[in-house]
Amino acid sequence: MRPQSSRPAPIPREGLSASSQGSSASTAAASREEVGRHLNQAMHAARMPPPGDQGSDPQPAELMDAAQQEVLLSQDTMVATRAHARAHAAMEAARRIADGTYGICQACGERIPPRRLLAVPLTRFCLPCQNIRERQRRNLYRVEVDAGDG
Repeated sequence: MRPQSSRPAPIPREGLSASSQGSSASTAAASREEVGRHLNQAMHAARMPPPGDQGSDPQPAELMDAAQQEVLLSQDTMVATRAHARAHAAMEAARRIADGTYGICQACGERIPPRRLLAVPLTRFCLPCQNIRERQRRNLYRVEVDAGDG
């Protein structure tokens, strides 16, 4: 990790300076618009009632009906959980825009490339740091098999 003084300057709230306008300014503006769009969509999805909640019979007569209701409830719960997570990520991105830290990797402090921000506007990490995080997450669930146990 680099010392504090070598970190790039955050992107100011009002945009980039006149000397760095052009594609960088349009990229920053597009990223801000995209984050706002994601925030609005996520907040709307989080407030929507689950698609399976349409006044179904609370005590189904048959086992298959009960199983189907359980599957629909489980799917609705997953959709709601993802919508809330996306809303949270969008609110965090909006906070980083307001703080002027949007576009700076939260792991290494380096500037996140504009192409990555356009592709994944809610990201908090540059691609190398994201790859490390994903590799570590995969290794958490890896089961080591002893070759002598066969």
